[in-house]
Amino acid sequence: MEPHQEGASIRRPPFLTDENYSHWKVRIQYFLKSKVKKVWNAVEFSWSPPKVLDREGRPTNVIKPKLEWDRRENEASENNARAMYSIFNAFSTDEFRRIATCTSAKEAWDILQVTHEGTNVMKVSKHQMLTSSFNLGEPISKSKVVRKILRYLPKRFRAKVTTLKSLRMWIP
Repeated sequence: MEPHQEGASIRRPPFLTDENYSHWKVRIQYFLKSKVKKVWNAVEFSWSPPKVLDREGRPTNVIKPKLEWDRRENEASENNARAMYSIFNAFSTDEFRRIATCTSAKEAWDILQVTHEGTNVMKVSKHQMLTSSFNLGEPISKSKVVRKILRYLPKRFRAKVTTLKSLRMWIP
């Protein structure tokens, strides 16, 4: 059983399922932006713990102790934690396992994006495959074209689509 289901709430993030990633992606972006603008920045630009600076002011590989963080570094850490918390609470336990070890919201976001959308190489490959399937010279029936168009009409046309389907007008 899922911890919560889809609903508009300013306190609860939108819920990710196997079928709604593209919808969820937009909604979670605005959910995070509605918290504090900089919460979304943690996802967009990443976050990592501040490093100790050497004598020339360059970062070293040593993480700065938390007690030495300045206000800006603490704020960035808090925004990352808020983003992580919201993302972690937006899906089932199975999905959570994919990103449980992430330390930044950006890292978690990227894993979810690759999992649900694929890499850019995969997207290009899918596009080329679909393009080539239409280039094979196979004629596409009018009914198939009509069904495809009706399927992607906005929700405000749902009643008209239902009427057309029930009357079997245009659709064999």
